[in-house]
Amino acid sequence: MTSRYDQLDARARFFLENWDEIDLAEMCASSETAAKRQQAAIERVRALAADMRTWCSPHNLAVDYADHIEQALNPTQEPS
Repeated sequence: MTSRYDQLDARARFFLENWDEIDLAEMCASSETAAKRQQAAIERVRALAADMRTWCSPHNLAVDYADHIEQALNPTQEPS
C-alpha cells in the first residue's frame, strides 16, 4: 500500500519538503487574493465593454471595440 505522499507529483513533494504548513497556507492565500484581483479586473473590463455599447461614436466604433473586447475575453464566442 502506498501513502498519499508517494502519489504526489514532484512539484507537490518539493513544496512539502521545503516549506512548512504556515508557509504553504500563506502561499495559497496569496494566490487566492491575486486570483480575486484578476477576476475583479476582468469584470471591470466587461462592465466597460457593456458601457461602451451605449456610447455615441462615429461609425459605431465603440460597439465594434466592445465586440473585440468581448471576443478577447471569450475566445470561443463568435463576434456579433
